This record gives sequence, structure tokens and C-alpha cells, in this order.
Amino acid sequence: IEAKKNFALVSWLTYLISLVLFGFSIASIILFINNKLTNHLEQNKPNLGTFKAFGLSNQQLTRLYSSIILAFLLLGFGAAALVAILFAGLNQMLPFSIITLFDPKIALAFLLLFAICLAVSIRTINTILKDTPGNLIYGR
Repeated sequence: IEAKKNFALVSWLTYLISLVLFGFSIASIILFINNKLTNHLEQNKPNLGTFKAFGLSNQQLTRLYSSIILAFLLLGFGAAALVAILFAGLNQMLPFSIITLFDPKIALAFLLLFAICLAVSIRTINTILKDTPGNLIYGR
């Protein structure tokens, strides 16, 4: 009975630690993408202000940058899927199982990461583009 209690406790702690590491990894990826985007937009504020001064709307700029971020996310997810397929093929050739790669929880994690990254990026873009063209161009 004591061994079963210890096993249950260790299993629960392992699950809890894996959730914490998962949350930390998602937060790290989101912060990385957001910082890259913020740096890019800060460096190109004069150009964005010029585009806005010539009549390009915030929605068009947001749509443009969102499509670029979407392409990068899809490229990253595609690379991860390719690696997962290669590992799954290797896993089938071995007489024992190394790791489970195709699980609904993993697909849900990718969708969660994708949605949060896109939402945070759109919020960042809108925050920087809310200034007037003059403020963007001259850095006021």
C-alpha cells in the first residue's frame, strides 16, 4: 500500500512538473517572438509612419505583419512536424518505443501556442501602430 501511495505521489509530481515546464516553454517562445517583433517595429517606426502618412491603414499594416508572423509560425510548426514524422519512423523500426509523438495533447499544445503567439503579436502591432504618423516618423 505504501509503495502504491509513493508511486501515485511521484506520478502526480511528475505530471505537475511537466505542466510547469510546458508553461515555461510556451511563455519563452511567446516572449521571444514578441521581443523580435517589437525590436523590428521599433527600428522601422519611421517607415511605418511614412506608410501611414501616405494612406496605408492600421488594419492593412496589421494584416501584413500578421501574415508574416503566421508564415513563420507555420514554417516552424512544419519543421517540428517533419522532425516528429522522422522520429516516428525511427520509433517503428526499433523493437521498443522511445517516445510518443502523436498525441492529442501535443496537437492541443501546438494550437494553444499558435493562437497565443498570434494574439500577442497582433496586440503588439496594434500598440505600436496606434501613434500618429508624425509621432512614428519623428520618434515623439
